[in-house]
Amino acid sequence: MKSVHITDFGVHPDGSAHKFTLANSKGHTVVLTDIGAAICSVVVPDNKGLETDVALFRDSIDDILADDAHMGVICGRVAGRIENARFTLNGTEYNVTKTNPDDTFSLHGGADGFSKRLWNYKLTDSGVIFTLTSPDGDQGYPGKLTVSVTYSWGDDCRLVIDYSAVCDADTIFNPTNHVYFNLNGHANGDVLSHTVTLFCDKYQPLKENICPEGGMVDVAGTNMDFTSPRTIGERIDNCERLRIAGGYDFSFALRDSEGVKLCAVVTGDKSGITLKTYTDRPAVHLYTGNHLKNGIGKGGVKYDYRYGFCLETQNFPNAINLPDYPSPILRKGNEFRSRTVYEFLSGNE
Repeated sequence: MKSVHITDFGVHPDGSAHKFTLANSKGHTVVLTDIGAAICSVVVPDNKGLETDVALFRDSIDDILADDAHMGVICGRVAGRIENARFTLNGTEYNVTKTNPDDTFSLHGGADGFSKRLWNYKLTDSGVIFTLTSPDGDQGYPGKLTVSVTYSWGDDCRLVIDYSAVCDADTIFNPTNHVYFNLNGHANGDVLSHTVTLFCDKYQPLKENICPEGGMVDVAGTNMDFTSPRTIGERIDNCERLRIAGGYDFSFALRDSEGVKLCAVVTGDKSGITLKTYTDRPAVHLYTGNHLKNGIGKGGVKYDYRYGFCLETQNFPNAINLPDYPSPILRKGNEFRSRTVYEFLSGNE
């Protein structure tokens, strides 16, 4: 790691916002912001040695706060959908906020989740530690929750995200980062020709209302099978389950349950840049930007339908209402800890 540089970003409703540029000794950079503890850019070399920004984001604070795509941000307390925006914990039913009033679910932490908050920060030698306190009753969730998200960036072009949290009461917790990638460059159109490999043999099915249901489905012989490299666009519009979600918007179960392991490999067809994703979480959620429509991104670039993909490392959505899935319950006083790694390789590596 070479340097961490902080600059003013503007004024958030809760105070002054900042951007943080992490530069390794090779000059490759990651830019973060304390709004949503978000990833703003990742600049790495392509197969011709050209520096390429592979992360989608918004330019202004107003656009970030209005962004319903959750671009680059930390989602919480609970990422993904909670059906009917309610769950039962220790015999008590809790109603949590909906992101949109007409939804039949809560999504990514609710109407005012972690993605819109101004986080506290502390610089380290290799990155930034963001912290946030979520009070008891925040968006309907029980307990006072203290969250920490640490980003580190090294000479190996590995962006490491370390999560930790503790609560003063039993609660549920399932964070993720919702960064959108386009490995050809954030301004280079759709990602349908990107090649994907997932080290996952099963996926979580969806109901007609796009909420996850119980049971796991084998990917073998289906359009969900990325156990060998396939392009995103090859089978994206060819089955009923994909029609329900508008494309890929599914959680896939990792084969191994212990330790930080490789879960996904994606390569940009034009740039040759490869992204390897590692996690200790039980699932990786592949989302293909099915609801991006004419949004304006960095530098005035239009982000349209399927112009980015997400690999959200997390527990399974709606797990609190699905007893056959790993529990998202964080018990009082216990510490939640998790790690995700995004590793970037140029076409020459």
